[in-house]
Amino acid sequence: MMEVLFNTSAVITPEGRLIFEERLIFEAAKELKKPETRNIRILIIQDFNETTKQQLAYYHGFLMKDVIRAFESIGENITEVEADKQMRELFLFHYDTNINTGRKIKVVHSLEIGSVNFPSTKEISNLFENIVRYCAENMNFIIHLPDDFKNIDLNFNR
Repeated sequence: MMEVLFNTSAVITPEGRLIFEERLIFEAAKELKKPETRNIRILIIQDFNETTKQQLAYYHGFLMKDVIRAFESIGENITEVEADKQMRELFLFHYDTNINTGRKIKVVHSLEIGSVNFPSTKEISNLFENIVRYCAENMNFIIHLPDDFKNIDLNFNR
């Protein structure tokens, strides 16, 4: 078996469809016409920049602990897993259409690196902003962001 690897970019639509550059499809078709090529494997690797890694470290290392403290301040005890799930269900999701039924379904993004629904750096920043706002407005608990994230607009009058 001859293996052919392609280096290309692709995007995942909100509906979960993978769309490759047009060039990849033409290159793959040319390779499949060759008698020695019977299999083509396309390996997709999501590239994560340092900002994303720092954001995830902050989220899991500090922000979720502050969220737990915010809940404790109103007399509720929750675990980090519960806090993470609740915040993502509130602020890190999109709606998709079920192909079979045509109904809209809520798709909560995962913060596991490599997952299909992994959010962008901007979406993670928005998640931070929304969590800080939620804790301030609903639990009267102020979360201070580190200097690297102070560029987030915390205008509560929106």
